Amino acid sequence: MGKISKAGVVLRGVAQNKELKFVVGLSTPITQTILEAHKPSAQGLLAMSRAATAVGLLSATLKGRQQVGIQVNGDGPLGELYALSNAQGELRVTANQPAAAAEPETEVSPVVGQGRFTLIKTSDAGEPYRGTVPIFTGGIAEDLAYYFMFSEQIPTACGLGESITDDGLITGGYLVQSLPNPSDETLRTLEQRVVTIPPLKSILNAEHPLDDLLELLFMDDYEVLEESTISFKCPCERPKFARTLLTLGKAELTQIREEDGEMNISCHFCGENYHFNYEEIGALIVGARD
Repeated sequence: MGKISKAGVVLRGVAQNKELKFVVGLSTPITQTILEAHKPSAQGLLAMSRAATAVGLLSATLKGRQQVGIQVNGDGPLGELYALSNAQGELRVTANQPAAAAEPETEVSPVVGQGRFTLIKTSDAGEPYRGTVPIFTGGIAEDLAYYFMFSEQIPTACGLGESITDDGLITGGYLVQSLPNPSDETLRTLEQRVVTIPPLKSILNAEHPLDDLLELLFMDDYEVLEESTISFKCPCERPKFARTLLTLGKAELTQIREEDGEMNISCHFCGENYHFNYEEIGALIVGARD
């Protein structure tokens, strides 16, 4: 089994006379696992953490076997960025080049670049729906809000961020969306508050960051409906990789055994390494197709 992190927390609710719905959350344990699993650059860590936080927030609205994913295909050095979560808030994230960096190194967008931002929703039946828009800023939060506004016509505010402390990064964010038929006043108020609230890095460093964030966004006009958890949990297993190796066929597996005598495969999501020795490759050869 792949890596599993400690749990972060997510709060889901309604606000502004129940004309808005929100999800706010802290994802610090997930960010720590990303750092351990991928050894990313500072920019790579922030991009991957924000994508993971985003799908963690989105997972609070899922049910049953539903899943949600974010796929960012930019022309920056990070390459493809992909995060996925199920309804239980179990998520994972990967990037083609997590150690990549680009100037200025204090921002995420240069390492992401320009390209496509895709949201993937999978139903209980396993049928995926994909919606794609151009990358708006490459900062992930703005791209997610842009997607909902222009692909699904849902007014959305999103913030994803981090605070640097002596103990490392504190990470989290918020997602606020309108429910059907919101008043113009409600949308104007939300827009003003999103623009005027302090930077997320200062809010996340507070003693009670989620409470403070909700107060700043909605004053006292909100109701928390549910509290849940999110965590980095990779479902990779040795048997799954063995089945993948079987698809190589007898000839290629035989060549690998004769030339190398062994094989190591690492999971793209969690970095877990699976070793197959000479005898184990031989057993795979017996079970593989010609």
